[in-house]
Amino acid sequence: MAKKAVTPKSSNNSADSLAFNKSALKQNVLILRAIDHPLRQKLLKLIDKKKNITVKEIKAKNVIDGVIVSQHLAILRKAGLVTSEKFGRIVSYTINYATFDKAMAKFNEVSK
Repeated sequence: MAKKAVTPKSSNNSADSLAFNKSALKQNVLILRAIDHPLRQKLLKLIDKKKNITVKEIKAKNVIDGVIVSQHLAILRKAGLVTSEKFGRIVSYTINYATFDKAMAKFNEVSK
């Protein structure tokens, strides 16, 4: 017995129903890639605990090798998960909770 072809029940054009917001999708990919690394997860937890932290303070905690800290912070900053503020030569980092919470809500919604 031959199987019937399954057709979408939506009356929308299939191209329209599969349209993606490319810039939002790119941002979500950046966030996922940033979060999906154990060292960056440690950094996020440390920044969350301290609320405001400098690279020097992170290095003093011996969480990550000093050279790599700035690279990982740059990835988190590019993803919008942390913000930085410069005070002379010192850069202080805080978590961007608006972006973080919004991303977590989206990911939780998708994973249901």
